[in-house]
Parts: sequence; C-alpha cells; structure tokens
Amino acid sequence: EIKADLENITNLVATQDIRWYFTIKCSNCGEEREEVYFTMHDKVEIQGSRGTASLTMKCKLCSKHSSLDYLPALLKPYNIEHTATFQPIMGFECRGIEPVKWHPRGGFQASSSESDTQFPNVELNEKDDWCDYDEKGAVTVGVYSIEHKFSRV
Repeated sequence: EIKADLENITNLVATQDIRWYFTIKCSNCGEEREEVYFTMHDKVEIQGSRGTASLTMKCKLCSKHSSLDYLPALLKPYNIEHTATFQPIMGFECRGIEPVKWHPRGGFQASSSESDTQFPNVELNEKDDWCDYDEKGAVTVGVYSIEHKFSRV
C-alpha cells in the first residue's frame, strides 16, 4: 500500500514495465537482501515444482528456497479520492520470503485532473517528490510525501 499527497493528479498507476525494487527478508531465518528487483514479465521456474514465479531465491544464510510472484490482476491506480491515505496498488504472492521495504523508482504514469494531459514517466523515489507542469490545464502537478507499508491479504 502507498500513501501520497497528489496535486492536480487524478490517478497514479504503475506501468506494465515497472521494475519493483524491494528489500526482501527470509521468513525462515530473517536474513535480508536489499535492492532485489523483478518485473511482471519475469518468470522463473520454482525449484522442486512445476510452477513459475517472478522472483526465486535461495537464502544465503539458511539455504531455504523461496519465491515471490507478481499478481497483475491486483494492479490498481492510486487516485485523488484517497490522497493522503493508504491504498493498495499491487499484490504479490510470497512463499518463504516477505518484502520489508520498497525502493520506488520510475515506472509510474499519472493523469492531470485539470486536462487530458498524461505524464508517462513519473519517477518516484524515497527522498524526493515528483512535480511537473500541465500546460493545457495551466497548473502544477505533483506527487509528494510518498510512504508505503505492506499488508497481508
């Protein structure tokens, strides 16, 4: 889930090509790995199974195999009606690992609330806000104070 202040933006949504960057924690021993990434197009065979996942890994500490699968059906826009409140934007099926920190990057797009202007390259990050100018609507647009949390479903 994310929470952000939107200025003159109706929808903020992850694109189909986004790379999700996370710090991942082994559910067995607690070892963490930073800056692990994957996309919705990544499909890797799960060891000892016929299935696939977006990310598979073997813990360096306890040697447990685990997986995380991107669930594209749960991709949702963060919209202005929920500005400054937490709202789910994506879902993952995790087995043996859990994301503990999101490292936002590019891969988002936004729509102006004052015109039909689209912003296809919204770069979010942990330290800075994103802002631009909608010439058709004659307003500044922005995404400010982004926060995240993980919820089990």
